[in-house]
Amino acid sequence: MSGEIYNTKYSSVAHIVSKPAPSITTQPEEIGIFTNHDGLIFMVDDSTLDPYGEWASKSDLTGSNADKTATPHNDGITNLEKFAFGLDASKATSYDANVNFKHTSDATGASLQFPVSVDAENVVNVKALKSVDLINWVETTATATGETSSDGKFKIYKATAPVGEDGKVFLKLQVEEK
Repeated sequence: MSGEIYNTKYSSVAHIVSKPAPSITTQPEEIGIFTNHDGLIFMVDDSTLDPYGEWASKSDLTGSNADKTATPHNDGITNLEKFAFGLDASKATSYDANVNFKHTSDATGASLQFPVSVDAENVVNVKALKSVDLINWVETTATATGETSSDGKFKIYKATAPVGEDGKVFLKLQVEEK
């Protein structure tokens, strides 16, 4: 096996080429992109990967851990949410890890500012939901602020909601595939 290239497709994630790494002389545009990882050479056929698949591959997610609904680090944040919000898929994390999340509240209402990765825009819908009792949730408008993150990787959105009769309001986000 050493020195030979094996190109089998496994649901557009990563393909093991060989171990240890042989001298490869094939033109990259004919094969794909090579990434060295733990002594293995991986071949990614980027022509078959969607933006989520590229992100999962770069995040070293494999098998069932690469599923969009998986939470491989048991942090309660799905891979699709981590992809949408630019969170680190290699470890347990929180939404606070992205400084573009901001929330404010006062006596009249609450607002939630959140980022959406430009790579995820055509893959996910992010819905803002509001509730006054944490039981009944309804969609509320989230609008693009026209701002981007300082690195240009995220568009910034904002959702606002007035307080209910009991002086309370809660906001949450829901991420779905398009």
